[in-house]
Amino acid sequence: MYDMIILNKLLLHFYCTYGANRRLSAKKLRIGNLPKPVDRNEERQENEITMDTPTQVAKLQRDAVTVVETNLDNISGEVLGWLMDKLFEQGALDVNYMPMMMKKNRPAVLLRVIARPEDAELLAEYILSNTTTLGVRMLPCERLIAERRIETVESPWGTIRVKLKLLAGVVAGIAPEYEDCAYLADKHSLPLLQFMQTLQSWLNQEYHLF
Repeated sequence: MYDMIILNKLLLHFYCTYGANRRLSAKKLRIGNLPKPVDRNEERQENEITMDTPTQVAKLQRDAVTVVETNLDNISGEVLGWLMDKLFEQGALDVNYMPMMMKKNRPAVLLRVIARPEDAELLAEYILSNTTTLGVRMLPCERLIAERRIETVESPWGTIRVKLKLLAGVVAGIAPEYEDCAYLADKHSLPLLQFMQTLQSWLNQEYHLF
């Protein structure tokens, strides 16, 4: 039984590869429950008719940034917190720290700054001047950005600002501003986590995201 199945598959492979106009006919190839050969042209036509094609394409912004980064293994957490604030003041688009291990099994952090190309050298100099690092890496990058918009919404708990992410002009995501969430949670004597979860659910319904 198993040998017959293998034989059927092999014959089907040769038929589909070399066609029905060769010496082996389709009738001779139908052994056992061998399926009918697939007409590739017909299958392609069916796909063209039934396949859903998007009518809108997300318009993403494209720009250039520079990644400025360095490894830090002998600096305190207090300095790192201060440095992040200062880098934002100097024009950084984003700043983050990631834990890592360096040589001699030393725990350390990777400082990574996203900067506009015209600000990258200034930020690199600031890092060199205010940390213990001996050098920084500067990596030119290209990024794609979804359209974003800030709106003010009247919620059941009060006015709140939200950030919208749009793809092809359609709202694809929404996030309330943290400061407004903290203010309204305190105003209504609600735990912040519970309030943010409830608010997010309400926003999703208002913007028909779920």
